[in-house]
Amino acid sequence: MKNILLLISLLCSLPVSAQQSDTVEHYLTYTGAICKPEESYYYRLAYKEEGLWKVKLFSIFTQTKEVDGYYETYKNDSFFVEQRMFYHYYPNGKIRQKVRYVNGLREGVLKGYDSTGRLIDSGFYKKGIPYKLRYKWSDNGSVVFKGVYDDAGSGIGEEWEYYDNGTLSSFGKTGQKGLKDSVWTYYYINGKISSQETYFKDSMIAIVCYNPDGTVSNDECKPVLPAVSTIDISQHLMDYLRYPAEAKDNNIQGTVTIKFTVKKNGVLSDFIVLGKRIGGGCDEEAVRVMKLMPKWKPGKMHNRPADIYYTQRVTFRLE
Repeated sequence: MKNILLLISLLCSLPVSAQQSDTVEHYLTYTGAICKPEESYYYRLAYKEEGLWKVKLFSIFTQTKEVDGYYETYKNDSFFVEQRMFYHYYPNGKIRQKVRYVNGLREGVLKGYDSTGRLIDSGFYKKGIPYKLRYKWSDNGSVVFKGVYDDAGSGIGEEWEYYDNGTLSSFGKTGQKGLKDSVWTYYYINGKISSQETYFKDSMIAIVCYNPDGTVSNDECKPVLPAVSTIDISQHLMDYLRYPAEAKDNNIQGTVTIKFTVKKNGVLSDFIVLGKRIGGGCDEEAVRVMKLMPKWKPGKMHNRPADIYYTQRVTFRLE
């Protein structure tokens, strides 16, 4: 922890004029709740600058800055009303997203980038509402999202999503404030309709689902969580989990919570340790074992396979 604090101190470079009473430090959980340093996922530093609160958020584990921006108000350990430019970063230091805020609302051009610095997201906002155009691109440069909105900033418009191969993934209309309105149609990658969902002010009020062959589905049309299809998780952990020698020698026990993504094809990826790390090599061992798992049965959204986050607890206990 001392090394982490030293690095954060070097990164922050507080102005000489900043007074201690105008500086706030917090350790945060993955969900943003204030916690003890040993339970933290983030470290947040804020200080007064030109009448606003300059806020920087750092990842404890990558020891890099994740967010940099300004807020107008600080109250009850929270910051309110974003102002000026906000920057989000990748662990390699490159900008992930940048957008300007005016009185807590997005204003102007939003731009998003991949970890190499290539533009993958660009759109206009007026008083927090999309207007004119917004585009997103895949790794291969193809358009995966297009939004066309009126010039007045009401949010009324149309949105298209595409698979990486250019096939239409969804289409629907937005109403006031950019909320989903009327019938939205979602498609399988084969071009057939997977579901037609009726929305009013972003709330779904009706749905009809279809099978991949185009016939109406008699199954219940609800989101489906991913699931293990070929093995038992408990048995997998028993077969592959190894108690790290360092943890044994220091009598380290506890539970590691792993967050990961079950992709549309059932492959597990994007592993992250949530909450308190128990150390002794246990966190790394928990991730290693989860990476050994075979494909899962993917979850469903809009009656078709979807990328869905999942969490799994891995417990280390000395007998």
